Amino acid sequence: MYYSHGANNARGVAILIRNKFDCIVQESVPDADGRFLMLKVLLDGEQALLVNVYGPDRDSQLSSFHQNLLTHILEKGFDTIDNIITGGNFNCPLNPIVDKRGGNRIPRQSVINSTDYLQSEMDLHDISRIKNPTLRSFTWSQSEPLIFSRLDYRLISNFLSDCATEVDIVPAIKADFTLGARALVRRQRYKMVVCSDTRYPICRCPVQSLSTRSRPCTRAWALCPNSGVGT
Repeated sequence: MYYSHGANNARGVAILIRNKFDCIVQESVPDADGRFLMLKVLLDGEQALLVNVYGPDRDSQLSSFHQNLLTHILEKGFDTIDNIITGGNFNCPLNPIVDKRGGNRIPRQSVINSTDYLQSEMDLHDISRIKNPTLRSFTWSQSEPLIFSRLDYRLISNFLSDCATEVDIVPAIKADFTLGARALVRRQRYKMVVCSDTRYPICRCPVQSLSTRSRPCTRAWALCPNSGVGT
């Protein structure tokens, strides 16, 4: 397991690689604040970059976070890697019309613009929206007032988009934070299943986004063999 932890009970991301999975980690770049973790890896002999993110919840911080993430990618020379899978909690519905229900649905334009810039510079695409253009599915909710949002995204290289055969959000109930007596918040797990075509060895790695009870790491990925997405 590779991780980047923040303060106690705050922030933190991790990437778990299952034993016997053909993945060689060449370089690990954790964020000191626990906001992102980058792994330069060889998957079945193919170069790839895995990035797990946990964005701040304030718009001004989110825009700076996106720029900081891009700066680290460019400084490390990771922008030359064709196979990039970025995912995690971006803490903003990028298209409130389909990614949010209830509450204030005015677009948070500065954050959306900075995310679009990151995608444009790295040639990344929201694979879930590409595969499910009209589906309304959410990764976060609260009960009072009733609000549903998709805050978690998978942004992958355009090169990989045609290889993904299934992208889904499956239900999960996890305790994400506690506020007084209200401890349970409905969470979702992101599942991306990619093709087993031997011409694209990089695409034989299901990626699963997990919530973990361990602290301080609160967001994690699991890389599993192509027999299925692990738990």
